[in-house]
Amino acid sequence: MAALHLLLDYCRRNEPIGAFMLNGEWGCGKTYLVEKDLTEAMKQTHIIVRISLYGLKNADALRHAVRKKWAAACSPVLGRMVNDREKREENRNLSEAVKSIAKGAAPSVGGALDFFSSFDAADMVTVKPDIEELRTHQRKKVVLVFDDLERAEMNPLEVLSIINEYCENEGFCVIILANEAYLIYQLGKDHAQYRMLKEKTVSRTVFYSPDFSRIIPEIIRTRQWNSEAYEQFLKGQEETLLEFFDMERYEPGRSGRDAVMSRNLRTFINTLEDFYCVFTALSKSRVADLTPWFTSFLAYSLSHRAGVFRNGELDLDSSDEEIHRLCPQFETGYLYPSERRWISYGVWEEEQFRKELGETV
Repeated sequence: MAALHLLLDYCRRNEPIGAFMLNGEWGCGKTYLVEKDLTEAMKQTHIIVRISLYGLKNADALRHAVRKKWAAACSPVLGRMVNDREKREENRNLSEAVKSIAKGAAPSVGGALDFFSSFDAADMVTVKPDIEELRTHQRKKVVLVFDDLERAEMNPLEVLSIINEYCENEGFCVIILANEAYLIYQLGKDHAQYRMLKEKTVSRTVFYSPDFSRIIPEIIRTRQWNSEAYEQFLKGQEETLLEFFDMERYEPGRSGRDAVMSRNLRTFINTLEDFYCVFTALSKSRVADLTPWFTSFLAYSLSHRAGVFRNGELDLDSSDEEIHRLCPQFETGYLYPSERRWISYGVWEEEQFRKELGETV
């Protein structure tokens, strides 16, 4: 796993220069790599603090999110205080009623409750790039991970400026998780400014390609499926899936194609879960070879849910001919209208599917 080794090397440096960007398409497993593999590999010496940038609107919100996540991971007492604040926010209506009664009975008590309800423990936090654990007295480095750069509502240029402060001025190891292709497309004519600021902030960019030979068996082995029979079916499809996710199909530079299918692992998992309905109906009808049904369903679902990259842009509208060109295992004869509605609209009609099956088998 080249990406993991590069991340480990970066985090172990005493004085890292700039941030490390892990670039990859949505759903390819960047967050999983950091939260599971990197965290496990560094648990004795580092604390990984992940901050999602999704929906953050301004610099204050971003810095507050950093303090909050840092407190939760690095300071158990402050972390509990931050969580208590969130619980109070969830019960705002009740607290407002209590304050109203208290003010009527004793204004001083009501004022104290006003202060308590407005108090945010995250405002007390001073984030530091290393801490001493209270229990073991061992010093650990803190790594800040900024996820979903392209999904922040604030300008990505402003986000990079703030991230640069944590790297350059405060000495943090910083990892940025991003879908850079979408970000540049989103920025349009401003992408030149982004590249200039990125050059100052980010010292290394690595494109993450999932290791399907490891991930696919792990997904099938560790997830809970609807039945033991379906789990055994999926285990029997591992080689088919590895062939389906052959890397040359997904890298335009190697395949020579102007269009490639998305490798969104979230969509892949959802597709495996959705195929269970088709698997059940086919099993009831005693269909012997389910593989062509499976691969055709998978190809159509990935292309229409996760999309096809065409000339660098994501497109969710692909013809059957193009899907077959990108994935030769796709055959229209094994994908009925009821399956297409199930994939596109979430409407499963088993009776209709079995009627279509009866007309063709």
